[in-house]
Amino acid sequence: VHCSRVRPGPLDNDGKRILRTLHRALLRESPSLGAGVALAALDGDLDGPESGLRALDAQGAAIADFQPAVVVRAHLLAAAGRWEDAVASYRRAIDLTASPWVAEYLERRLRAGPG
Repeated sequence: VHCSRVRPGPLDNDGKRILRTLHRALLRESPSLGAGVALAALDGDLDGPESGLRALDAQGAAIADFQPAVVVRAHLLAAAGRWEDAVASYRRAIDLTASPWVAEYLERRLRAGPG
């Protein structure tokens, strides 16, 4: 459904809800850290950043050093207005990445500040 949609551009909330349903099915059939983090990001986008943070926390300690999870946490913390916590997560995500391009993107996010 997601791949065959007609409209180009970002997904609207209906599209995100469809994607969330698909991620939930993926987690049931083939659980993975990446799918869990993606679902937490969708929860945060659809239901608010605190919902996404709860979904991340529910995954336990396994995500502590999983760089994509740390990035999602930073994004959700920033969206929740918890900038100091977001800064710490962005810095941790930078430390965990091997990609100079990802590190530069995260540095730009830090320089942009809250908002």
